Amino acid sequence: MTYAGWIVVCLLGIFLAFVVAALHRANNKVRRMYADKVIMSGD
Repeated sequence: MTYAGWIVVCLLGIFLAFVVAALHRANNKVRRMYADKVIMSGD
């Protein structure tokens, strides 16, 4: 692999890690909102 190739791979890895972290955070937020709704409805 060339030097530029390694840079691209590193950038893609960082980007993927950022996307996964953002999705995980959003998932936790949605789950918390859903739990609050269930508690409010008295289910």
